[in-house]
Amino acid sequence: MAYRGKGRHERGAAALLFAVALPILLAVVAMVIDLGYGYYSRQRLQAALDLAAIAAARELDGGAGQRKAAMDAANATLLDNGFSAQVVRAYDFGDYSRTRPHGSRFSVIASGNSGINAVQLRATDTSPRFFAAIIGADPIDVGVRSTAMTTGRYATVKIASGLAKLNDGLLNLILGALLGGNVNLSVLDYKGLVGANIDLLGFLDEYAIKVGAQVGNYDELLGADVSVLGVLGVVADVAKNAANGASKALRLGVGLGDAFPGISKLPLAVLSDVNVKLGDLLGVGLGNNDSGLSVPVNVFDLVTASILAASQQENGTGQHAVMANVGTFLGASVDVSIVEPPQPPTGYRVVTEDDIKTGNNLLRTAQIRLLVRVDWKGPLSGVITVVNGLLDILQLLGLDVDLLPTYGPHANNNLSVGINVAPAQARITRLGCEPAHTEDRYVDMDVDTGLVSAHVGQIDRSAFLSNSAAAHADTFNVLGLYYNLWGLIEPPLDILSVGLGVNLTVGGPTAHPSVKASDLLDQPAFADIAALFDEPGHASDNDAFPSGVTVGTSKIITTLGKTLRDSLGLQLNGVLGTFVLKPLVDLVTYIVGDFLIGMVLGPILDAIVDFLLNILGISVGTAEVAVIDLECGTPKLVVP
Repeated sequence: MAYRGKGRHERGAAALLFAVALPILLAVVAMVIDLGYGYYSRQRLQAALDLAAIAAARELDGGAGQRKAAMDAANATLLDNGFSAQVVRAYDFGDYSRTRPHGSRFSVIASGNSGINAVQLRATDTSPRFFAAIIGADPIDVGVRSTAMTTGRYATVKIASGLAKLNDGLLNLILGALLGGNVNLSVLDYKGLVGANIDLLGFLDEYAIKVGAQVGNYDELLGADVSVLGVLGVVADVAKNAANGASKALRLGVGLGDAFPGISKLPLAVLSDVNVKLGDLLGVGLGNNDSGLSVPVNVFDLVTASILAASQQENGTGQHAVMANVGTFLGASVDVSIVEPPQPPTGYRVVTEDDIKTGNNLLRTAQIRLLVRVDWKGPLSGVITVVNGLLDILQLLGLDVDLLPTYGPHANNNLSVGINVAPAQARITRLGCEPAHTEDRYVDMDVDTGLVSAHVGQIDRSAFLSNSAAAHADTFNVLGLYYNLWGLIEPPLDILSVGLGVNLTVGGPTAHPSVKASDLLDQPAFADIAALFDEPGHASDNDAFPSGVTVGTSKIITTLGKTLRDSLGLQLNGVLGTFVLKPLVDLVTYIVGDFLIGMVLGPILDAIVDFLLNILGISVGTAEVAVIDLECGTPKLVVP
């Protein structure tokens, strides 16, 4: 009986415990159900707000009514997903940039200001309670935030710098002069440098790691003063690792391993370790979104831009003269000078619609000058002496004749031919995102192949090869006739002087190409960019960017004949020259200019000049432009 009594007591206790625990259990179940539904309500609101933010970002086109259009699009999207516009507590418009640290990548822009590329929506709603409502609990408040940006319309464009085409021997001379030592890179070394590129974002991350900066804070990095040797060191390290097969380095670009032999042979240690702004060196401004920084930078352009930057810091005049002695024609010598490097230094830049509106949409090649100096005194001195000796017979008449004077006040210092190749330039004028099919989208541009000026006469070498003076030739004195009355008139009366001084400028052709995604890329001119088509998943050349265009002509001299009357520089002074011979010389100049130069000698001279320039690899009257990518404003969610 005692055993049965104990069981009854235990069953009674269990019933009591169950009765006490049941309300608690029901409360827990109610809380779980209510909180679970609250979480579902929050996720539902978040999904709707994300769609609304994307719809709003799609309307950010830079127009005056973009804010209202974005709000209307967001409200319509919320309504389609079961929410009213009243759930939105704030519509914030601003600028988003991945180049800023996490937590501050979205910055609000006040109403009336431009530069908007992102929208941030904040919304709140209530989630009903089911069981907890029995005890009078309030509904659950849920709040969410969503940020979306549009990449905006922008094109990544590159103009061939002109330096990569230079003859490898001339490149060795130029780099040797800039580095202060001998450079002996082979053709394969240069091909390895020209054919390689490094992803800009990857390069910035590698540089940040090297200097201990925050990875991902690109605005701070691009705005910082950095060591040129440090930049070159990062490129060399990545190329070395790629040459050794390191997978991380291989993923950072194209052909990086092939670039290492050329980089390793450059005596970079002799460079002065100057500091430059990294953004200026790379041609990248602050505030670019991550898509704008996801571009390939050519290794050759990056290396030469760094070397030129270091050299220009040391030399205030920017003079980079290199002389190669020809010595086969009257002792002629050839000087080549890079007067101005390409702008941007690496040859590429991202051009946005705002850039087009403000005129900040220009790319330029390097400016190069070629100077040929003839040592005419040595080979011709004997002939000149004999001729002048024969002309001395005129002294019997009180006349003094001086042919090609080598001494005295009219003596010639040199006879030179100079060619000034001004930068070719491309100005982006329109981003054509209207076509529905990607292959039909386009980038319009104005391409000027640059002015070419020819100079014949006496040329000051240091001034011509520097960037501190305009290209100019002074008169080369050919003949002087003076009357001295057997030495009784001092100084002699200037009767006639003939000089040759040519300073002719030729305007290169201007074109207005529309580069479509379906256009082919000039693969020899942009070997590293062409390698993108070989990457897995990339569309073919005739279906997508990169695409390119070549503008210009090699015919230069044939356009000079028409302007020879005003520019030939035959100077006729004195009484005889001014009043007697000038009308006759004008007629002769017209005939020589239009007929002899323009129709007969022009094509011959053109071929000779182009042959010399082609041997040196100097491009004249041409411009090669590549559109690497065209972004047409894709909206996407981002983390602020």
